[in-house]
Amino acid sequence: MRVPLAPLIVGDPVERLLHMLTATFPRCFTALATRHASAHLLHLSLDRSDSDYTPRGIISSMRSSQPVKEQPVVGQWVEGIDTPVVNERAVRASAGILFLAGFSAWLWSVITGDLQPMRIFGIVFAIEMMLRLFVGTAFTPTLILGALITRPQRPEWVEARSKILAWGMGLGMSLAGCFSLGWLGLPTIVAQVICGVCLLLLYLETAFGICLGCVVAQRFARRKPQLCAGDTCAYTPPAKGEQHSILRD
Repeated sequence: MRVPLAPLIVGDPVERLLHMLTATFPRCFTALATRHASAHLLHLSLDRSDSDYTPRGIISSMRSSQPVKEQPVVGQWVEGIDTPVVNERAVRASAGILFLAGFSAWLWSVITGDLQPMRIFGIVFAIEMMLRLFVGTAFTPTLILGALITRPQRPEWVEARSKILAWGMGLGMSLAGCFSLGWLGLPTIVAQVICGVCLLLLYLETAFGICLGCVVAQRFARRKPQLCAGDTCAYTPPAKGEQHSILRD
């Protein structure tokens, strides 16, 4: 008896083997082949991942989905940094803007005795600090303007925790100045001194990069900041008489 050759089937190896057996022994293996083929196809359909039926964009988003961090009030999240930070360059630019406005009002009050411009600046400064601390740095006018001015420069990220103390000090001084000019009815010189101290701190930050509140936080905070302006958290300046070196710094 001549055994017929099974036709060449291109496809899954199991299906090809079943076709060959069916063609060779049609009566014995027809039912068995049908049953095994259906079971194998069912197994293949179950083994398929959901990616065969799900759009590629949804799968990539599902695979790369990570817990979304809550947007902090003070500062922002930056990739690669595990704590909220602010751009020190934008902060210094905003300090310069506030210093120019405040110094003009303070100088006017000293020369003419008119305290109205200084009252206006005190109110604006207090609102500015409240926005930074309680609403969000992303909604603070001078910080937005400072970020636009310094946009071509590489950001210098510092921890937002240090700035919270500094801006809290600024808010306290601005409220003290406003109260001394209003409800408390203190002598004019008191309000001028308070405003002068506040302007001095603004000048130190914008001109020299010295943030008094950040220094206090760095010195006395229980959890020391790791990112400070000018890398003062980790940098040790050379001893007296030594020269700076690229390799050393």
